Amino acid sequence: MLRLKELRQQRGLTQKEVAKVVNYSQNLISTWENGSHEPSISALITLANFFNVSVDYLVKNDSNVPKEINDSTYIKVNKHLSPNQQACIKDLIDLDEPLCVQAKTYIRALKEAYSILKNNSEQVG
Repeated sequence: MLRLKELRQQRGLTQKEVAKVVNYSQNLISTWENGSHEPSISALITLANFFNVSVDYLVKNDSNVPKEINDSTYIKVNKHLSPNQQACIKDLIDLDEPLCVQAKTYIRALKEAYSILKNNSEQVG
């Protein structure tokens, strides 16, 4: 049913690597890949976002192709970003897929740490 295994293998990722990034267990990823269980809607959305494809594509609706950001979309979005944000996006675009996965994990950790620090400072102040 799912193209999960196909997408994962195309990017040279293990089930464990995907599981860590999308916050599901490796065992659950395996059951989805072998078809013994189906992911929830929220899990499908998380996986589709991670692999940058539509949910339709992930569930093998062949009429839909993977989402892509074209140059005009990139230019429109880029106009609203600071120079630092633009530089970060350029660096991410230049990464190969395994490094991009690691970068996303690191960015999530930074956001979480920032949120914790912000909440702690608000409670003190």
